[in-house]
Amino acid sequence: MKIKVLEGQHRKAWNQAVADLPEATFFHLVEWQEVIAGSYGFTPYYLYAEDCTGICGILPLYHVRIPLLGSSLMSSPLGVYGGAIATSTDIQTQLEDVAVEQAKELSVGHLELRNVKRQREGWAVNEAYSSFQRELYADEEANLLAIPRKQRAEVRKGIKAELSTRVHRDVDGFFQLYARSVRDLGSPIYPKRYFQLLLDIFSKNCGIHTVYKADQPLTTVMNFYFKDTVLPYYGGGVADARNYSAFPFMYWELMRMSAQQGYRNFDFGRSLKGSGAFSFKKNFGFKAYPLNYQYQLISAKHISGADPDNSAHKMFSRLWRHLPLSVANRLGPLVSRMIV
Repeated sequence: MKIKVLEGQHRKAWNQAVADLPEATFFHLVEWQEVIAGSYGFTPYYLYAEDCTGICGILPLYHVRIPLLGSSLMSSPLGVYGGAIATSTDIQTQLEDVAVEQAKELSVGHLELRNVKRQREGWAVNEAYSSFQRELYADEEANLLAIPRKQRAEVRKGIKAELSTRVHRDVDGFFQLYARSVRDLGSPIYPKRYFQLLLDIFSKNCGIHTVYKADQPLTTVMNFYFKDTVLPYYGGGVADARNYSAFPFMYWELMRMSAQQGYRNFDFGRSLKGSGAFSFKKNFGFKAYPLNYQYQLISAKHISGADPDNSAHKMFSRLWRHLPLSVANRLGPLVSRMIV
């Protein structure tokens, strides 16, 4: 068995391994190389293990350089999940060991693996986030009844308000609505080019749902589709959306439409424990699954920015909310490099 760095001629074999390995996620797909390198310029180092049967383990990595915070080797920036996956624990460990050596060679501060499960004893762990998942049923009424009563009433309120959903690929419309929403939440926006690349490169695996009241857009969400799973990933809306329960309606519509198309798992992404998003997802009937992001220190003595709930982050968010939207949209793509 050998461990190698991925080259162009093996991209198809890499994605075949993603299709075959049960623990693979959307964020392990090889197309992320083009998206991340094209929008942020981070250098990919995709490691794979190969034996006589072919690729038996993979670990997507990126050399991430962040102003003021230094550099790291990460699996995977901009993703909820990452880390090594393989046909055996031994192969997975060997991939991680090679990643440590690569991190030392690059002289980064630390190696970060966005694992679902804790895999290496002695490595630092960030347990600030949880992911949320739930089964989707073929029967529409069963999916509606799986939503707790209070939130189900909010969904019905949106239905009675005669909200409508449009499925589209208009990045400009999405970005206009999403950018205002994240500014209001105190977060910098990713560059518009990043969202355009997601739609262009993933093609059939990425789309946008926008909810309207008459012709007025209220909420929007960019979704990923992987195997039998739909992942609503970037969502936002205007303040008036709450008056019509547009957010519960939007996610219900996505569930309903995805179930009709044969998807059987709804992955609500990650949220910071104790946050409003965490409570919303839990109240919507989803179970929280703790994430175990693990770090191996290389040249750093501690992990910079590993805790998004610290006082500095909170102060930054308060200040960002007061920026004019035009300023936030210009500065956001630069600042967002710090929160990949």
